[in-house]
Amino acid sequence: MRRPAVAVLLSALLAIPGVGVLPTPVGAVVTAPDVGVFATTSLAPGLTLTDATISGPNRVTILTANLAEPTLQPTYLNPGTVSATATLTTMANRVGAVAAVNGDFFDIGATGAPRGIGISDGTLIHGPASGWNNVAALFANGAASRGAVTQIFLDATVTLPNGTRLTATNLNSPDIAANGIGVYNPLWGDQPRSQVLDGATRAREIEITNGRVTRVSTTPGGKVANGTVVVLGVGTGADALAGIAVGDAVTVNYAPRGGGGTPRVAIGGNLVLL
Repeated sequence: MRRPAVAVLLSALLAIPGVGVLPTPVGAVVTAPDVGVFATTSLAPGLTLTDATISGPNRVTILTANLAEPTLQPTYLNPGTVSATATLTTMANRVGAVAAVNGDFFDIGATGAPRGIGISDGTLIHGPASGWNNVAALFANGAASRGAVTQIFLDATVTLPNGTRLTATNLNSPDIAANGIGVYNPLWGDQPRSQVLDGATRAREIEITNGRVTRVSTTPGGKVANGTVVVLGVGTGADALAGIAVGDAVTVNYAPRGGGGTPRVAIGGNLVLL
């Protein structure tokens, strides 16, 4: 049974580390009749935080970044591996971020892996689950950045010894699509991949090191060794890997597709609200 996407945002986020010494915060207070009081604080050049008081239990907090400011360096954060979790403050403090914003949904109570895409410094960390393609992305724009809400997909293939190319459906994902094939690399972390089968009764996993298969099993493993990539098929995806043996040459390739080019930073989400 597929685990539900839980509306708790934590496992991956977007942060903006500052460069140099921060200025003394400067506050500005503005009153709006329908909302209340807006209090704005300068956090860094080009970066402000606004809090608004409104009636009821709700609170409005707005982080505004001027992406034309070259000293703001957007960064995609995670706890160090895809399947680990940590608090927002912990992840921000790891890199000395001036400000950080929660992002994406994650596999709470199980693998801990995010469901959407993660791109850091132009490198694809994990791919989106099927239908989970909406992203907030930041592209290089000279010395500054350009933001966009767009869609990014996973292009991944597994090439077998006979030249057959199989489409991989997932990259470091918390569950594999029905009859799909997932790719896992050392960024996955320590979580057992038995949790990603999503109820499938047939599974086959192959480990590939330096382009050659070094292990074949029907029992998924956990941590992926450096220099190794794991291909895990379920259902008919497992059947497609049935003829693979230790020593065979197998090639794995993956890259993001869409969004008008590869972003510097991207993080997944669900519905676009505005």
